[in-house]
Amino acid sequence: MNNIIVINAEHGGSDNGNSGKEIKEKDYTLKISNCINENLKKENVKTYMVRTSDEDISIDERVNLIDEETPNTKETIVITNSIGKTYGGVEIIYSLDDSSKLASLIANELSNIGLKVNKYYQRRLPSNPALDYHEILRDVGNRESIIIEYGDLAYDEESIINNYERMAQAVTNAINKYLGLIDTYYTVKKGDNLFSIANAFNTTVEQIKTANNLSNNFLSIGQELLIPKSSNDNIYIVKKGDNLYQIAKKYNTTVSNLMKINNLDTTLLSIGQNIKIS
Repeated sequence: MNNIIVINAEHGGSDNGNSGKEIKEKDYTLKISNCINENLKKENVKTYMVRTSDEDISIDERVNLIDEETPNTKETIVITNSIGKTYGGVEIIYSLDDSSKLASLIANELSNIGLKVNKYYQRRLPSNPALDYHEILRDVGNRESIIIEYGDLAYDEESIINNYERMAQAVTNAINKYLGLIDTYYTVKKGDNLFSIANAFNTTVEQIKTANNLSNNFLSIGQELLIPKSSNDNIYIVKKGDNLYQIAKKYNTTVSNLMKINNLDTTLLSIGQNIKIS
């Protein structure tokens, strides 16, 4: 596994961020970040902490540190921990270049511990709608980037104080599922097929069929599928600008071979699509 999780605790030093009656945002974004870091290390996931103490780091410095310390690929995932102005409840913002999969998993895991999750969404820069509003989303190159706002100190201060460790564990669970490190379950909905589900969960049709003792590819709405943890590291996630020729060249194979092992009937690709590499 080549993934690196960058953990970015917002604010710090002279920048307190938002303040509640008892706590400051900078302290609890760091507490949550430290917990996520410790949890992931137990799973042997590579991590990089942008801020490890109460220090001033500008947004440009953060971007530079991420550039210097981590590869500029989709295998690097930037998680920014924040406490915003949500007027109560969690909000999750993901990059325009990324799929909603990780944001959705985080939203589900935080909901599972009883938190109110308002939405997960993308936000565009008003002066240029082709770009992300937030610098930590738009300036980190090809890396996947996501911001988690754990609530609003005017409404959620007590919940954050009492539940920050559970919040961190929920985010850890979502990351582990996203990386295919633990089994998860999926309920089939209208329009699903085994190929689309396998792509969404970075696994293969064969692995899903084996895990669920399926003898054919037929699914029914409402059917619950066990999604096994990935046992295949040779999966490439399509990013903006990719095509099959480039991917084949990178992995010393051919377009026809990639089409065959992925059951593709077209060379067209979509961002976030999983391509199995022989």
